[in-house]
Amino acid sequence: MTDRRFAYAELVPAFVVSGIGMSLFFAPVANVVLGSVRRDQEGIASGANNAIRELGGVFGIAVLGAVFAARGGYTSGAAFVSGLSSAVWVGAAAVAVAAAAALFVPRLRTATVSPATAQPAVNGQPTQLAAAAGPVTPAEPAELDPVG
Repeated sequence: MTDRRFAYAELVPAFVVSGIGMSLFFAPVANVVLGSVRRDQEGIASGANNAIRELGGVFGIAVLGAVFAARGGYTSGAAFVSGLSSAVWVGAAAVAVAAAAALFVPRLRTATVSPATAQPAVNGQPTQLAAAAGPVTPAEPAELDPVG
């Protein structure tokens, strides 16, 4: 009989690598999504990104679970490894296709400086005004309403 604590300890490095990989993936993806739309559409883009991410998880589990069930199962260790290997290869192929599709994502919007806030270059370096004239106050609700 094997010691369960030892078996779990063998999995910890994989869990750490997975966590690091997810943090290096999901934050830049959100940045790409939000950077590819206008400011007034960021809420819609964020919601669509979250919905698609959730659907990807659901379909990923369904498809990879179906591949596992078709190619292996829980009847023996060999059947489990066979099913899991097939599912991992299908998952890797999906990631490769997604990486190729990511090459066609539009470039991020570039920050522009409006002429009203720009100052002439000082010593060859462009600068911006440090502060607006007067305090910044929130807009009135009537100013935010696009209809009225």
